[in-house]
Amino acid sequence: MPTPFTVDSVSACESYTWPVNGVTYTQDISIIGALVAANGCDSTINLVLDILGGLSTAQTVTACNSYYWTSGNQFLTASGSYIENFTDQNGCDSSAILHLTINQIDTTITPLAIDQLSANASEVDYQWLDCENGFAILDGDTNQIFNVNQFGSYAVQVSSDDCIDTSACYNFFLDV
Repeated sequence: MPTPFTVDSVSACESYTWPVNGVTYTQDISIIGALVAANGCDSTINLVLDILGGLSTAQTVTACNSYYWTSGNQFLTASGSYIENFTDQNGCDSSAILHLTINQIDTTITPLAIDQLSANASEVDYQWLDCENGFAILDGDTNQIFNVNQFGSYAVQVSSDDCIDTSACYNFFLDV
């Protein structure tokens, strides 16, 4: 009489311990094991194992001032490593990892004198803007210190490397 033959098809996350031999497998495998049935007869079982594995993704990002991380569904404003754990479509534990560098640019303005504004950021590029005219570029005004010629509302756009940010508008009124 032929030996009974059974196929044991299993899908598992990351690892599976086969009860037939007590061995833990961490990769796809097809293996044949021998059993002794309850009635004392030999039988053969074939394990066909599909290790699904958890999804793990990692990304490195450099951003200016803040970054919206879709995996974590959050705005981040500090450099660091972030992890979001979740269950994938196969029911396996998975994770998304973000290595984030936030470059902060100081966009504050300080009045210096009766007719001067200063961008507080140093060692960056400057472009002064006219807030009252749709943030129009003020040609030639690319220094850290801005000499105000007429009353109005002004902002400064600062840029460093790949980061560009604009200050709040500063209302400036000249004393005559």
